[in-house]
Amino acid sequence: MSEFRVDEVRHRDFGWLVLDWLLSLPQGPALREQITRELGAAFTRLCRAYIPATPPRAPFDERNRPWGLMSIAEYAVALERTLPKIWVPRFEAHGIDAARAYPPVLSP
Repeated sequence: MSEFRVDEVRHRDFGWLVLDWLLSLPQGPALREQITRELGAAFTRLCRAYIPATPPRAPFDERNRPWGLMSIAEYAVALERTLPKIWVPRFEAHGIDAARAYPPVLSP
């Protein structure tokens, strides 16, 4: 499990590094505007995927946990905790108004 966590941190860091690079290009300001426009819809899709309106049909199979998977309820909690505390500040550090894009399902 610890290998998965380390790998996920690498993926996260790589994503933010790529965003830094893309925003530093001449088309960076246009990309920043596009991300700002589309971030709300992306957050909403993420919430719909991980915070379903109806409970899952089958219970979580604990045999999947060693592969780094969680139950839908755990994903929902993780998203509710990380979106305002981690994602929004990271986007805002890049000049992207993520608080405005915050999905209604998670309004603080």
